[in-house]
Amino acid sequence: MNERLFVPENKILRLATDIVIVNGNTTLLGLRTSSVGFHQWSPLGGRIECCDNSIFETALREKNEELPDVKIELIKKVVGLRLNRLPPFYQPHLTFFLLANYIGGNINAVDGEKIQVWQWFENNHLPENMFSKVDQIIKSVYDKKFRFVFDFPK
Repeated sequence: MNERLFVPENKILRLATDIVIVNGNTTLLGLRTSSVGFHQWSPLGGRIECCDNSIFETALREKNEELPDVKIELIKKVVGLRLNRLPPFYQPHLTFFLLANYIGGNINAVDGEKIQVWQWFENNHLPENMFSKVDQIIKSVYDKKFRFVFDFPK
C-alpha cells in the first residue's frame, strides 16, 4: 500500500470543499487564523457537513458564511483534489477544489476566527506562505489541468 494514502486506524478521513474564486488573472485568498495553517494564505472553504447534499452545496454554504456579500458564479467542476494530514492534529482530509468567477461584492472578512483578511493575488505572483500546496491547485486552474496533490509532513 502506498504510505502517502495511509489513514491511521484511529482517524477518520474528513471531506472538505474549497473554492478558487478568480477575477481575470487574480485569485482571492484569505490569511488563516486557525491553528492549522496559521498565517498562511488559502482559498475560501471548509468541511462537508452532514446537512450538505453535495460538494457544490458545501461550497455555497461556506461562501455564505465567510463572505456573505460576495456574489460568485460557481463552476460545477472539480479542478483539483488534495489529500493531507497536517499538524497539530494530523487529521486526514480530502479536499475538493471548485472554481468560481467573482461577480462582485464586499470581500471584508466576516469571521475573524478563520480568516484575518481577504486579498486578491495575481496568478503569477502568489504569496510564499501558501496553505498545504494550494499554489499547485491554483496553478492548475490557470493551466486548465486537473491536479491531485498530497501533503503529509513528517
